[in-house]
This record gives sequence, structure tokens and C-alpha cells, in this order.
Amino acid sequence: MPLESHSKENLEEIAERFLQDHGAGKRDGRSLMVESLIESFGYTIWQFPGLSEIAEAYVPAKPGYIFVDEDQYLNGASFRWRFTITEELAHILIHCRGASKAGQVV
Repeated sequence: MPLESHSKENLEEIAERFLQDHGAGKRDGRSLMVESLIESFGYTIWQFPGLSEIAEAYVPAKPGYIFVDEDQYLNGASFRWRFTITEELAHILIHCRGASKAGQVV
């Protein structure tokens, strides 16, 4: 089954709705506290040794987990870490079964 294509506007709508519904209290000055946001959405971020041999991170079929390469996890203050876990959250919101077009789990 091919993945659904999304317009830029649709992707922005998904992100905005998700932040409205789940982003309250998840800002640290000017930055979004991504880890806290993901955890409040019901996902646990797990470090996985050697994952970088195939991917930096991935979301398994079983909901509730994001696996991230252990080296990125241990260097959690890096920009790359924040980008990687945010990208995985985007995959959950856009592609995973149960995520509506409005960015809410139904």
C-alpha cells in the first residue's frame, strides 16, 4: 500500500494541531522540549546499541516506542539528537495507523 502524499499546508496543519493539543507546558524559553512532548504523547525513547548500522532511529510496529541509536542517545544535547527524535515523531503523526489528518490519535 503506497504512502499517502501530503501537501506542505497539510503537514503544517498536522504539526500545529498536535502542538495545540500536546504542547502546553513543553517549552523551555524559546525551545520546544521535544523529549517531554514525545513522552507525554505516550512514547518512550529507547537507546539501541548499534542501530546506526541500519538507521539513526526508527519506530517499531508496536506503538509506544521510538528506538534511537545509543551514540545519539548518549550525546543527547546535540542538535542531531533533537532532529532525529522530532523526525520520528513526525513519522508517527503522518504515517502511523490511528493518526488522523488533524494530528490526533483516534
